[in-house]
This record gives sequence, structure tokens and C-alpha cells, in this order.
Amino acid sequence: MVEVKSLSFGETFGYKGLMDVKSLYKMIDKWFKDHGYDKVELNNYDEVYEDGKQLRLKLRPFKKISDYAKVEI
Repeated sequence: MVEVKSLSFGETFGYKGLMDVKSLYKMIDKWFKDHGYDKVELNNYDEVYEDGKQLRLKLRPFKKISDYAKVEI
């Protein structure tokens, strides 16, 4: 049977101003690699508005512990 423990749900990150998205993605990928996680990208939305842009990125990285267990964040 699967056991799921939620530590947080629905957290968001907000930022207003200029942002280098490419370096943000590189930083996220590096953190996952450094901590032994494989990245799974569930959703990636890019919405453009008159006054700016909105990016939505939903990830579910995982680390395989054994043939019967894995950790997802």
C-alpha cells in the first residue's frame, strides 16, 4: 500500500521585476542533481499579459530508494 505524507501543499513563489528564467531553471536543475533527484515536469505554462508575464511550473522530482520505495517532493 502507498503511504503519502504531505509536508506542504499549494505553496507559491511570487516575484515582481526583471528575472532571468533560464538561470532560474538551471538553479532548480542543479539543486535536484546535487541532492540525487530526477526531475519530472508535470506542467509548464507561460501566460503573457499587458502588464507582464506569468510562469507556472509544476514539478514532481523523485529519488528511488529501493525497488519498492521512492521519495517524491
